[in-house]
Amino acid sequence: LYRSVGFSVALLFVATICVWLQWMPLQNCLGLLLLAFVCVLYTRYPYCVYKLRNLLLWSSLVCIGFFIALYRPEYFNYPLLISSKYLHAGGKPFDLYLNLSKAFGAYLLLIWYWGIWSKQGAVDSLAAASDWLRQWISILLAIALVIAVAHWLFDIDFVFKWPREIYYFLAVNLVVSVIAEETFFRLIIQEKLLQIFGVSFTGQLISIVIVSLIFAGAHAGNFALFLVAGIAYSTVYAYTRKFWAVIVTHYGVNCVHFVFMQYPL
Repeated sequence: LYRSVGFSVALLFVATICVWLQWMPLQNCLGLLLLAFVCVLYTRYPYCVYKLRNLLLWSSLVCIGFFIALYRPEYFNYPLLISSKYLHAGGKPFDLYLNLSKAFGAYLLLIWYWGIWSKQGAVDSLAAASDWLRQWISILLAIALVIAVAHWLFDIDFVFKWPREIYYFLAVNLVVSVIAEETFFRLIIQEKLLQIFGVSFTGQLISIVIVSLIFAGAHAGNFALFLVAGIAYSTVYAYTRKFWAVIVTHYGVNCVHFVFMQYPL
């Protein structure tokens, strides 16, 4: 508890500095403070006998998390890291902003939930050799499936590129986008849905469909393509129940897309 409080205070202090530097909206910083308070209540009694209270706290986490990640006041922009007319011949303009609110919100959740999820096995690092093999096969199959569907069904062409901006993209995409999104969609939403509907085939299928629809709806652009990606990520997590596995899957898709295909869409 004390360690989680200490890390949370440090994170909120950094967020306050970002607000002062105008790198982050004040409203989102206040949202982080509220999120931390709800995390304390929810993680202290994660399996509270008062199921309605537990569900309300979880719903609050989801709503506050969405607000922090998606809310951006009019005329406000996060720090711009990359601005390019195109990354390849015939490509579209590409701007990469550092969404600090999204990152802070996700890492605040990780601070409070790591112990709970590790006990459930979601973040365990030890596994038998056969388990590792099955996990990596599922990861590679999921990456191949998303890329194949993007190419054959959505006409996203293969275009190899290695722009100088790639190192910024790879770092920001992992630390801010992938880990943040998978923390929220997998550890917050999908884990709860598995508790509600169970880990039977039907329960897992319902959880996969619901969280994939939410994942696709939270992304601007091609809903159907993001739905396919969401199904792939949530299936890998349901099959492996390993947080690192879905991180590798999501990051692998993004890296292949950026380096070998049209980007941005």
